[in-house]
Amino acid sequence: MRIFLKKVWVKVRLTVIIILSIVIGAVWMYNYQSFAIMKCEAEETWTQIQQIQEQRKEIKIDVDDAQEVESRDEASREVSLEGEADNKPFVSPPSIEDLIKKYFKDDYQTALAIATAESRMRTVVYHKNSNGTMDCSIFQINSIHNPTREQCENAEENIKLAYRIYQKSGWKAWATYNSSKYLEFL
Repeated sequence: MRIFLKKVWVKVRLTVIIILSIVIGAVWMYNYQSFAIMKCEAEETWTQIQQIQEQRKEIKIDVDDAQEVESRDEASREVSLEGEADNKPFVSPPSIEDLIKKYFKDDYQTALAIATAESRMRTVVYHKNSNGTMDCSIFQINSIHNPTREQCENAEENIKLAYRIYQKSGWKAWATYNSSKYLEFL
């Protein structure tokens, strides 16, 4: 009888161990799936945070751009007053449109349309592409062309660099040309 009880006890212990193993495995699998779901949600949240930060940067750039224009207007008023006092006429700097006409003589209307489609002809505009490269300024020059800071922030320098790229590659270097989006602005 003792041997029989011992055998039953061993079978009961093995059954309990198997049941516990199954329960523990199920709990572990549930926790693993929950962790995987939480990880995906965290990654989505992080992506949303990054997008919001990029939008804030663009808004800040637009606000800074507007403040820069206001400060330039104030400076031009001061220069104009000084010019009147010295009897010197105030000469305003060339507009972006004038600069584009200066460099893209034969094809300036297409250049104007592409610049408008790319940046609305604003100088302080940056865009991060999905492949990790950056575009800057009026013609949204891609970082693969190694633009300097001056070429990104100075309108004439950006237009000169765009013209050099145009001479090498034609309009194929601009996404708005390839997608025909520029045609809306002709």
